Amino acid sequence: MTMENYLVLGNLGEGSFGKVWKCRPKNSSGRHVAVKEYLDCNIERNITREIMPLTRLRHHNLLKAFGWFVEWGKLFGVFELMDHDLMSELSGGYMGHDALRKYTFQILLGTHFLHSRDRCSLALMLHSQIA
Repeated sequence: MTMENYLVLGNLGEGSFGKVWKCRPKNSSGRHVAVKEYLDCNIERNITREIMPLTRLRHHNLLKAFGWFVEWGKLFGVFELMDHDLMSELSGGYMGHDALRKYTFQILLGTHFLHSRDRCSLALMLHSQIA
């Protein structure tokens, strides 16, 4: 798998972690995915700490990772494309009580799932990104 296997449909974001693009596999009319290019050059650490645990875990409150590849000396992760994210919701200002309850419950369900499978380090990573 390489970036040549994907048609880039747009830029979803960019930050200190890397860049994320909305993509579609060229060889199918299948679902759109998010392809993340990691800026951190420690490929093995990124695979071990983020991508591999997510490829093994399946829960409706966790982002699904479909795989990864290395190209041009950089690591790329292929993830489920989310229609929206919590950070976008929070950037809108005030969040009503119902929405706050809904998101808090989803975060707690995902965190409970991770802790019940002894994946505390991944749960802590998620927590540090939310704070």
